Amino acid sequence: MGRLRKEGKIPGVLYGAGESSVLLEFSEKEFDKIFNQAGESSLIELEIEGNKKNVLIHEVAFDPIDDKPLHVDFLQVRMDKPIRAKVPLVFEGESPAVKNFGGILVKVRHEIEIEALPKDLPHELKVDISGLENLEDRFRVADLKIPKGVKVLAPKDEILVLVETPKAEE
Repeated sequence: MGRLRKEGKIPGVLYGAGESSVLLEFSEKEFDKIFNQAGESSLIELEIEGNKKNVLIHEVAFDPIDDKPLHVDFLQVRMDKPIRAKVPLVFEGESPAVKNFGGILVKVRHEIEIEALPKDLPHELKVDISGLENLEDRFRVADLKIPKGVKVLAPKDEILVLVETPKAEE
C-alpha cells in the first residue's frame, strides 16, 4: 500500500450486483475530484478495462493524521433495483427566530437515509430554515421537499432542526 501512495494512487475494491470482487488502483487526484462532486450518494460511472460500471462510492477509509483516503470501496448497482443510501442534509436560509429573538439553531440530523433507483439518488437534500420564525419552531422530515422517485426512511415527525430559547443567565 505504501508503494501505491508514493505513486499518488489509492487501492480500492469493486463489488456488488452479483459479480465477483475486483481489486483496483486509481489516481488520488482524480478520486478527490470525483468524491468532492459525487460524495457517497451519487451514482458515478467507473470504467475498468473498457467496461463501464454504475457504482456508488460506498465507503472511504481516511488516514486519521492527514485525512487522505487510504482505501475505497465501490458498490456496483443494478439500475433497475432501488437502493438505500445516506444523503447529507444541507441547511439553507436564515432563521428569523435566530436573527430576531437570539434563538439557538440546533441541527439534530446531518444526514438522512433514503431509498431510490440509482438514477434518482439525490446528492443532498436541502433544509430551508427560513421558515423557523419563532422560538421552539421545528423542521421535521415531513417538511422536506423530496424529489420524485425518492422515499425517505425516517418517520415523518422526526425533527431535523429546531430553534431553542436561549437560557437566561442567573
